[in-house]
Amino acid sequence: MKATLLTALLCVLPLAAGAQSTESRDSTVRVPAPWSIDLPDHALGMVLTNFDSYQGAYDLSDGRVLYLTSRGHAMYAQIGDQDKVRVVGATADSFVAVDRSLKLSLNHRMDGEVRGDVLYIPQASALAGLPVKPVLLTFGGN
Repeated sequence: MKATLLTALLCVLPLAAGAQSTESRDSTVRVPAPWSIDLPDHALGMVLTNFDSYQGAYDLSDGRVLYLTSRGHAMYAQIGDQDKVRVVGATADSFVAVDRSLKLSLNHRMDGEVRGDVLYIPQASALAGLPVKPVLLTFGGN
């Protein structure tokens, strides 16, 4: 009888320990946001990027224009009539605004055409205290 009771107790202990460890784990599943605008760990200046070849005006998919300009060694981007923002190179062909309001991914194709996309936070939303929802626009593609 004691052996049967001891065996039953030994069989139940691992189940109880397993249940306890399951309950103590964080049961929250974290899903990363589909879009984010993060500064690079090491920003690249204009000399280390292809920014010179990208300077100009680009028609965006929503009808506005993206302007890429420079002044000295500083690089700037502007969408439509929004404020001009300073950008730094994340890679040779991608740029991020220092205020994290804009992210550019550019592709200079072999045929000379520039294509890309712009992830940005509308200034009106940020200024009005509305929920910030990044907007993705494209250019250069049909």
